[in-house]
Amino acid sequence: MRLYFENLPAEQTAVTKEKGHGRIEKREYFLETDTDWLPQKANWAKLNAIGAVKSTVFEKAETHTETRFFITSLCDVNLFADAVRKHRPIENQLHWRLDVAFGEDGSRAKKDNLPLNLNVLRKTALTLLKEADWGRIGLKKKMFIAALNPDKLLQILFSKK
Repeated sequence: MRLYFENLPAEQTAVTKEKGHGRIEKREYFLETDTDWLPQKANWAKLNAIGAVKSTVFEKAETHTETRFFITSLCDVNLFADAVRKHRPIENQLHWRLDVAFGEDGSRAKKDNLPLNLNVLRKTALTLLKEADWGRIGLKKKMFIAALNPDKLLQILFSKK
């Protein structure tokens, strides 16, 4: 995809600029809906376009540029830009929750598939804990209550309300 966007102009483009946290970030979005030439197109259901985002961050006297590439079902560059901007906060919020509730960043699991297996278990536990409707109780408190009360643990595991 990188070669495609380097050599040809994209069908649709958009630009956003954001200022905050002592920096200015300019994002250029490129979207191409003609993907018939892509040999792997049959491998992805609902593949309608390929996209690229070139982010340029101006911070103090330094400038950093990063280009990311995407496959997408979206056909409008503005919808694509919105989806790309919203993806990072969701990802960051999930990471923050996993770290706060489960101490994921401090995990010393490094061998073989153990880090991946624990990550899957943590995400499953996070989903189950969020589904447990006990009013306005935080995740850590829910885990503490479940650790002390087997009935509450079963409620979480089997989604009994």
